[in-house]
Amino acid sequence: MSYRRFELGELADVIDPHPSHRAPQAVENGCPFAGIGDINENGEINIDKARKVNVEILDEHEQNYYIDKFSIGYGRVATVGKVVRLKPRKNYRYALSPTLAVINPNKDVVDPKYLYYYLISDKFFNEVRKYMTGTTRQSIGIKLLRKIKLDCPRVQEQKAIANILSSLDDKIELNNKINKNLEELAQTLYKQWFVDFEFPNEYGEPYKSSGGEIVESDLGLIPKGWSYETLGKSKLTKLVRSGIDVFADKKIYLATGLTWQQTDSVNTYDWEGALAYAENLEFAGYSDWRLPNAKELQSIVDYNKSLQTTNSAAIDDLFESTSIIDSDGNLNYEYYWTSTTHLDGVNPYGTAVYIAFGEAQGIMNGSLLDVHGAGAQRSDPKSGDINNYPTSFGPQGDIRYVYNLVRCVRG
Repeated sequence: MSYRRFELGELADVIDPHPSHRAPQAVENGCPFAGIGDINENGEINIDKARKVNVEILDEHEQNYYIDKFSIGYGRVATVGKVVRLKPRKNYRYALSPTLAVINPNKDVVDPKYLYYYLISDKFFNEVRKYMTGTTRQSIGIKLLRKIKLDCPRVQEQKAIANILSSLDDKIELNNKINKNLEELAQTLYKQWFVDFEFPNEYGEPYKSSGGEIVESDLGLIPKGWSYETLGKSKLTKLVRSGIDVFADKKIYLATGLTWQQTDSVNTYDWEGALAYAENLEFAGYSDWRLPNAKELQSIVDYNKSLQTTNSAAIDDLFESTSIIDSDGNLNYEYYWTSTTHLDGVNPYGTAVYIAFGEAQGIMNGSLLDVHGAGAQRSDPKSGDINNYPTSFGPQGDIRYVYNLVRCVRG
């Protein structure tokens, strides 16, 4: 299969929908003037959030550019790289802000579905990123966006590629619907059995409505013969994470049978530097500290805590954790090195495992997201030039710092 390189502007009309870039006056009861942040990937507009403008603005937009079923929106201000399928305005009328570009494919030279999948790819975004400007509010100019190059085979081959990807998307959507239905069914069954107490009795009939006896308990009314227990003391469970005991005078903690450093290294290191830090650490009267392996470090993750729910690192409050400001200017908590090495991949032994105690972030469709969550186990290269990081890697755009924190252990 042979490819040719085209500029985006050769394959499609790339339109600035509001070239004056002056925000139109907002009105209380007007038409939506939607920015890229107001539109989801299926083209649905958050009507409550979007600015409302006079219908004259909408008339002007409809005269200047069209939107059909093949039109694509590409975020180019703030949420650079977000891609949405725009909905034709025959269903409902709306105007678009200059935070996105309208891309109308030229169907004679590019398959619209192929173009859509190319635009959401890391390959395209990596090209876009070379021309982005700004720090807190990044953007790419409309003229530069038109110049971004794409690799395209013949149109028939584009269609074949797009059909395969579209088929996979359809299967994912179907699986999501099945999962949603199963979840709703499980919730309905749970309510029926454990809230309404209408589980099948010995005759297969609903227990409570068929005269099943209900008795008092400390938790309220429950079916006769039922009891309640604390989960940790239940015969149905096994305690796999021991408690944490404090040695108040030494600021070290005992968890999972190991002695842990209360503080972290504060400074970040590459993997070799992390090993050296642990080996040379003299703390609380001990000098036999070491870098924990992945299983050991994972054991002190507290899944009851997270940045979103408790505004903290996912670890017991007895520990001290160094916070950082991520590339979007928001609070996050660092990654922590382990001694565990990856033996596979294109560069065996070249990466080592770390555990995220804050958001395990990645860049997807141009947005910085918590793609894996606190407690995630991922890997970074063991070394690298600190000036080249952070960067993103892989299909979910995992953020790589390479220079991570250390929390030492002994025992």
